[in-house]
Parts: sequence; C-alpha cells; structure tokens
Amino acid sequence: MTMKTSNYITIAFFVFLFGGIFVLFLAAKVHQRNENEIHMEGKEKVLETFSTVVAEPGAKLFLRIGDHPKMICSYVKPDTCNFPPFEVRNDTLFVFYNPRVSKDMNIDVYGKGIKAIVGKKDSYLNLQEFWADSLTIKLNHAKLDAYFDKTKNRIATFSILAEESMMNLTDANIEKIDIQISKSKIQAWNNSIRSLSGTLKNHSDIQVKVMEKVNVEVDSTSNYNILK
Repeated sequence: MTMKTSNYITIAFFVFLFGGIFVLFLAAKVHQRNENEIHMEGKEKVLETFSTVVAEPGAKLFLRIGDHPKMICSYVKPDTCNFPPFEVRNDTLFVFYNPRVSKDMNIDVYGKGIKAIVGKKDSYLNLQEFWADSLTIKLNHAKLDAYFDKTKNRIATFSILAEESMMNLTDANIEKIDIQISKSKIQAWNNSIRSLSGTLKNHSDIQVKVMEKVNVEVDSTSNYNILK
C-alpha cells in the first residue's frame, strides 16, 4: 500500500514538472510570436503649409499639432504602408479615402496654425493634444473625436456646423462656442466653456458644461443638457 502511494506521488511529481515546463515553453512561443506580430513601422511624407484640413468622403486621419507639416503612416508588420491620396491647394490639405488603408494602420497629419477642419461623408477625424486660438469645424455625415491640450491658453472662438454627425470633445478650454447642428450629437462634458450659443434642430442632442452664458435655440425634436 505504501509502495503504491509512493509511485503515485512520484508520477504526480513528474507530471507536474513536465507540465510546468510545457506551459513555460508555450508561453515563450506566444510571447515571441506577439513580439514579432506587434512591430510598428512608420513612413513619413513632408507636406506644404496648410491652415485648413478636409477629410474627403471615407477618409480616416489623426490630426496633431507640429512645427513641421507632415504625414506619417504607421503600420504593423507584415503589413505595408499605404498613404492615402492627398494634395495641398490654396492653403488647404485634402486627404482622400484609400481602400488599402487597413484598420491597423494610422495616418497621422501634423500641422501648425490650423484654423478649420472639414469632415465629409463617412470620414473620421481624431484630434490629439490639439489646440488653436480659434477653430471652425464642419461635419457632414462624419465623426470627430477631439482631445485638447490642457496646458495651452483658452481657445477664443469655436464654431461647429454639423449635419447628421457625431462629435466628442475632451479637455477643451473655450471662451465662446457657437453651434449650428442638425440631426447631430455632441458630447462635451469634460470641458471648460465660458459661453454657448447657436441652434439645435432635427433630433439633435448636446451634453455640455458651460460656466456662464447660454443662448441656444432648440426645436421640439432636440434636447440639450447643460451642466454649470
């Protein structure tokens, strides 16, 4: 009886030992495979100076502040870089849709002194650590996520014109914001906005924090939530 128990203990020990070695071997293989898979590469193109950005239908881009205008394509190997078609004309950067840009590929656009941003049908714009002394945003069947640089001075004027679009604003510090939106939604809780004016119509919705003055016209189909 003691002999059998001893054999069981010995067998269990070796099963545990070799099982542990096998698990460590698999973990090392998975880690090595992940390191090989998640290897970011980037390519850069220098741009002419621009103050307006237009995301043409279907385009997707990340917009950042930088001293030197450029476009960077970031991708994961074994994929390759596919820059979207673009052109700078009359101080305006036009970025077009490229079906070869995969979901794991980011197109980062850097510029300085940007005054206006336009998003056309099915386009997506993402603003990272953004700031401007004044800014106009026009969206038409588009989506925009904006994350502002809290260390910068207050934005003097901010104008939003949106049709059937969605917008999220985070960490914005704005003196005056004017909105003209239809069939659109704006989420702007995490911001410091001194005054808000404009119109909401056709089932629009805005959630915003305002410090002082509110002058907004809202039709019977729309809603707004103001937190002071």
